[in-house]
Amino acid sequence: MSRLRRLEQHFATLPRITSNSNPPVCPIAQLDAWARRYLDSYFTRPCSLFHRWLADQLQDLHNRRGTRLGLVAPRGSAKSTWVSLAYPLWAAVHGYEPYILLLSDTQSQARLLLEAIKRELEDNRALAETYPAAVGQGSPWGQDRIRLANGVAIEALGTGAKIRGRRNRADRPSLIVVDDPENDAHVTSTVQRERSWSWFNRAVANAGTPQTNILVLGTALHHDCLVLRLARTAGWNGKTFRAIEKWPDRMDLWKEWELIYQDYEDPAHELKAREFYDHNRKAMHADAVLLWPEREDLYNLMCLRATIGMPPLRPRSKVIRSIPRPVNGRPNTSVAPASGLRPGPSSLLCGHWPLIRARGRTLTMAIIRRTLSSG
Repeated sequence: MSRLRRLEQHFATLPRITSNSNPPVCPIAQLDAWARRYLDSYFTRPCSLFHRWLADQLQDLHNRRGTRLGLVAPRGSAKSTWVSLAYPLWAAVHGYEPYILLLSDTQSQARLLLEAIKRELEDNRALAETYPAAVGQGSPWGQDRIRLANGVAIEALGTGAKIRGRRNRADRPSLIVVDDPENDAHVTSTVQRERSWSWFNRAVANAGTPQTNILVLGTALHHDCLVLRLARTAGWNGKTFRAIEKWPDRMDLWKEWELIYQDYEDPAHELKAREFYDHNRKAMHADAVLLWPEREDLYNLMCLRATIGMPPLRPRSKVIRSIPRPVNGRPNTSVAPASGLRPGPSSLLCGHWPLIRARGRTLTMAIIRRTLSSG
């Protein structure tokens, strides 16, 4: 029997594709829709302004090699869910990035990021049905490093870890995600901030190749923190998002409300503040733009601002109006003085290090809080 005849017989035995045949599952092309389909327990609310912008940036990032992007956003804005979970997982199962590094402040924190991805690869049935060639345990499959069935490797490392020379077989890191690389100690320690900056430029920025994409995301803990310094560095694209993107026009009414809300000597100060707000709600909301109103409304954000974003207005005698004393005869550089300015609404609210006008000189919130608590 000729070879051609044998091929004809082979193809004759294959099932015919008809209009009634079930087509194979087609992966969803858009990242945001993909995340809602396969990570539905994480994506339960409508997208914010930040999420829509981020999805557009990440959609074709694997085709824009050598991208360096720094993101500043407030805590609770789901930046880690998007950049440290959804995007690396999406890139891994599609095979877009052969070697992914997840970096965070500590090794244990980085392991948590990797563990979230592992959980989806092990337990997400929809993901396994759509990507059978990718989803599955390879070797190794540990708490610090995993390899998928398609050969993609994902590794978790803490700040300060040795990165140079790491490979997944022949591949050097193709995607590096740096999620909150600093902690609260960096707010008051110039030495720690400089150490992190040096490590990032020596180890992280040179860990891959010129084609490696690097994403850095975090909350601004200090005006000179790593993520804000990157925004001022050539070669980096920086973007800042705030919980309140545009303040209400009638901030004078919010100032009156704040005096009531912070009158801690009055046991009913919160109730009276709420009554004032309810009476002036329309005017106090005029022209305000929120980053994610489905998660946090304006009143709660302003309460947060009044509670942790600024020192209490009363008692006035306890508000510091001088810079810290020199240490060993030298200026105290653990805070950042700027004449006539002091830190404004907390970075927890705004996602950046804002400054508002005040009498006297600048003090960090850490110094103000410490004095208030001891007074």
